[in-house]
Formats: sequence, structure tokens, C-alpha cells
Amino acid sequence: MTCIVTVTVTGVRSAEAKRAWQRLDAQVAKIMQAVRDAGNFENTNFSILGDHYQINVHSMIHLNVMFAQHGWVTPIDGKPVYRPNWKVTAKTCDGETYVYTRGEVNKRELKKMIEAVDGVQHVYTAEEATKLGADPTCTFLVEAETGYYFTDEVNRPAVVEEVDPPRWEPMTDTTRFTATAQRKMATLPPSVHWPRRQGTDYY
Repeated sequence: MTCIVTVTVTGVRSAEAKRAWQRLDAQVAKIMQAVRDAGNFENTNFSILGDHYQINVHSMIHLNVMFAQHGWVTPIDGKPVYRPNWKVTAKTCDGETYVYTRGEVNKRELKKMIEAVDGVQHVYTAEEATKLGADPTCTFLVEAETGYYFTDEVNRPAVVEEVDPPRWEPMTDTTRFTATAQRKMATLPPSVHWPRRQGTDYY
């Protein structure tokens, strides 16, 4: 978890992130050495699992905001979701998003509309998406430019907006956060906070 927090706050290529991976590597080495010392190394299999990678981003794209502006999605006040009677909807996959349609929708015009959104790199048709191994029931598969990602949210101030706070934020050292980073950390479970409260450099 400490590596995930470091990467999220400081960026995937930051010095803090590199140090976090080095600490994790050292911890794995200690476990392996302990198994050697116990005489069980030759009879032990080590499995190291990981989640997906991530990249630094500066902006998010809310296609459902645009769809709501055209009456294809009905937002629910005060919530990031919308009513199930949609005609066009976007379902995010982070750097890509699916777009689904129901009923009478001019797909050619819809495609042009999506292509014109800042941060959109490419819009694949259902046929193209299926060949790529994507969901064959989608209308479009939309790919973001580097630095952008998609959300499902509908009650946002704009179709495209900067990430707030940024997914990475420089820190002067590993124990002192900027105010924005501290606010971000405040939303994490207590178990994630203990190294910082103990005054260590886990982040």
C-alpha cells in the first residue's frame, strides 16, 4: 500500500516512488533470506503478484456530462450517477472508455462529437473494437491521449477538467506533504496513515 500511495501522490517516475519500490524490494529480500536461514529455501516457492501499472495524468474527461447536455443522460442531483433511462452512456476503463447507445441515435454525429473533445485520441467503431478484443456490444471504444483519463461522472462542471488534486504532486522530502497532498491522504484508511504518524519516510 505504501508504494501505491507514493506513486499516486508523487507520480510514477518520481524519486519518492523509486525509493518506495527499493524499500519494497529490500523487504522481499529479507523474507527470502529468513527462509534461507531457516533451511527451507530449496523447498519454497515465492510468488510475487502485482496490480496493473499506471501513468501520470493531468486531466479527466467526463463524456457523460456532454451526453447529459444533449438530453441522453438524466443526472441525479447531488450524485455522480444518473438515471437508468439513458440513450447514450460512457463506461470508463480509465485510459479508454466504452460508449453505448439505445434507440434512435445518429451514431455518425455522435462519433464526430466525441472526436472533438479535448484529450480524445481515437474513436473506434464497434467493428474495430471487436477486432481488438473489446466488448462487441459497445457502440464505440474511445481512447484518451497521454495525460488524460475518463470517468463515468455526470455532475461535473465541465466535460474536461484538470485533476484536482493532481495524481502526482512534488514533495520537498518524504516526510513533509504539501497541503493538497495532506488533504488527499486524509481520505485514506487509518491503516495507511500509521507510517507517517510514526515519523518514518514510507511515503
